[in-house]
Amino acid sequence: MNLLKVSEIIPCPALTHLPESHPHVKGIATLRGSSLAVIDLS
Repeated sequence: MNLLKVSEIIPCPALTHLPESHPHVKGIATLRGSSLAVIDLS
């Protein structure tokens, strides 16, 4: 990940769990009206 491309860091909003998703997919978050997939890269 190119850290020069990071525009902001925010606290993680509430996540909606996705049943039967891959273990690295932590859920879906809503940010400013858009849905974003939250993925654990560790």
